[in-house]
Amino acid sequence: MSLPNLAIAHYHLGHGGVTRVIANHLKALDAVLKADEQLDVALLHGGRDDGWPGDLAASFGQLRVRLHALPELAYDEGVDASPDSLTASIKRLLQTIGFSKDETVLHIHNHSLGKNISLPGAVRRLASDGWRLLLQPHDFAEDFRSANYVRLATALADGSPEKLGAELYPLADHVHYAVLNSRDRAWFAETGIVDDHLHLLPNPVPDLGEIPPSGPAKAVLERELGIPASRPLLLYPVRAIRRKNVGEAILWSALLAGRATVGVSLPTLNPAEVESYRHWRQLVDVLALPFVFETGARSSLRYTDCLAASDAILTTSLAEGFGMVFLESWLAGRRLLGRDLPEITGDFVNAGVDLAALQPSLKIPVSLVALDDLRERMVAIFRRLIRNYRLPVPSEEELERAFCQRVGATVDFGDLDESLQRAVIVRVVQERSSRQAIAAANPWIVDQWDQPAASFEGRIAANQDAIRSHFGLEALGQRLLNHYRSIAKQPVGASVESVPNSAALLRQFLAFSRFRLLRT
Repeated sequence: MSLPNLAIAHYHLGHGGVTRVIANHLKALDAVLKADEQLDVALLHGGRDDGWPGDLAASFGQLRVRLHALPELAYDEGVDASPDSLTASIKRLLQTIGFSKDETVLHIHNHSLGKNISLPGAVRRLASDGWRLLLQPHDFAEDFRSANYVRLATALADGSPEKLGAELYPLADHVHYAVLNSRDRAWFAETGIVDDHLHLLPNPVPDLGEIPPSGPAKAVLERELGIPASRPLLLYPVRAIRRKNVGEAILWSALLAGRATVGVSLPTLNPAEVESYRHWRQLVDVLALPFVFETGARSSLRYTDCLAASDAILTTSLAEGFGMVFLESWLAGRRLLGRDLPEITGDFVNAGVDLAALQPSLKIPVSLVALDDLRERMVAIFRRLIRNYRLPVPSEEELERAFCQRVGATVDFGDLDESLQRAVIVRVVQERSSRQAIAAANPWIVDQWDQPAASFEGRIAANQDAIRSHFGLEALGQRLLNHYRSIAKQPVGASVESVPNSAALLRQFLAFSRFRLLRT
């Protein structure tokens, strides 16, 4: 069998990161298949497909792609799992379209996240039935998503973390895993997954296409959003969810003191975060900061218009699965400023992408922070979080010692919650001494911004070359195709076991050193 059938499963094809990844996977495969090769692809989803490009399938030369709605695959609620029913539905659909288990690789995204309580059991049953699987977690219930984890543990493991880990991550000769970065690969290796069944599979990063000229784009944003064309634009092209740390982007606006307009692209859609988002908008209005929300929310503005109007890209995110912004900014021909995430960006740096302008923290002198409040909140909320995971709870004394090791003369702005962040921003705007103190602790912010754009041209070009070479469609398409072919040839194992050390994931993800109030 030179090419297996490919079945891809995800909860939905709505607007979101995984939908985009799946689309780029297919583009990457189409880019590397030979003229005489044809790959049949069945795309299984829970029924929502409003984020799927309607014209994508017709653009492929070597792929035949069909979408199949399977309502039982959608997000669910409660703790009543029906893995037998979901397994039967998946098998029935695949058999109906002629995808036999001996000729098919089933690539399942985010099976262990807890968005569908029946999916982990269905995965194990499919493996037991001899289906060859590639399981790709992008996000993790173990990574400060306690609500997801508790629901999984209650439904599948009588509340036991040990039993749940065994249920979520099956082991068999014909079950493989793909992860986005070296961090996840190292942590998964600790669970007991053998090396040749654990694959590093970064997201493909396609070129953005033609970016419009800057001048006309700036004129469009001035007309549509009131952003002065004469003032440089520092764009944060994300949806303003909590972990994106929007307060830090607002702090940049205050620290640059009129040197630039800072803009964030899209509003949060999470009802639980709407109130916080409203408070940020109110603060910007009260302080009259040159900060613009929802630069990409108008239908009259294309994403490429906003990129073209920008003079640099900003990131202040506290957590990423893959970290597309660290690469796309350079492909847009724009330098990238802001916060580094070394556990994510290490792979990019090793591939030759220069991210030296980024820093892993934004230091705030402790004299400007209600430090006792911060310590009390971090200790109390972390202990509650660990309790939710049904794990041994560290003592207050132990966590206070860990907090003191984390905080010295300064504290990272990303460690603060929204109320503490707002208090710092107000002081920066109203007190020249506070602004000067933070600027002195972070001289790189103004220094990087004030460098002439021409000085970045060589870095932009070199980074573009590195990104296309290591993360472009052809590079990742060949890697993905090789994985599918290898898995398709894998003999079906005699039994399906469980990872022997699932606790390793919890230990790594839930380390206090990684904890942020904005992640809760």
